[in-house]
Amino acid sequence: MKKVIRLTESKLTGVIKKVITESASLWQYEDAIKQFKKMIENYDTLNCDGNQSDEYQKVYCKYYEGASIDELNDLIDRVQSRISSLVYREFRDKMSSWQR
Repeated sequence: MKKVIRLTESKLTGVIKKVITESASLWQYEDAIKQFKKMIENYDTLNCDGNQSDEYQKVYCKYYEGASIDELNDLIDRVQSRISSLVYREFRDKMSSWQR
C-alpha cells in the first residue's frame, strides 16, 4: 500500500537540516569502522613505539593498545549496531511526525 505524505516547505527544510546534522555523526562512525579495519589488516605490524605515522596507528596506540583482533572486531560490530540504531530511530521519528 502506498501513502502520500504532504509536507510544508518549512517541515521539509527541517527534515533536510536534521538529516545533514545526523549524517555528520554517521560519517564519524563510518570513519571509526575504517580505522578499526585498518588496525585489523595491519595488526601484525602495529607498533606503539612513538613513531606512528598513520592515523589508525595513533588511534590504536592511544586507545586500544594491546587489544586483540577479536576485540577490534567486536568494536566494529558495536559501532555498526549503533549506526543501525541511529538510522532506525531517525526513520521511525520521521515517519511518526509525517503521519500527524
